[in-house]
Amino acid sequence: MATTKRITPTMVAVLRMALDGKSLYGFCMNRADHGARTGSIVALRKRGLLSANEITEEGRAALEAQPSNPLPRRGAA
Repeated sequence: MATTKRITPTMVAVLRMALDGKSLYGFCMNRADHGARTGSIVALRKRGLLSANEITEEGRAALEAQPSNPLPRRGAA
């Protein structure tokens, strides 16, 4: 299911962390950071871009569609 909703910088960071296999709550410094990150994770799951703590194919496509820092293609060396 493709999404046309805007992806925020926090959502991009969460997707990149999921892609790298890192904790989705990495770099949270206080309760406000943690709350904002939780909201982004919930939104990404509702959109189908995250499943549990793993990025979905839709999430990968959303990252590839971002104008800066494109992801390397799968299978590319």
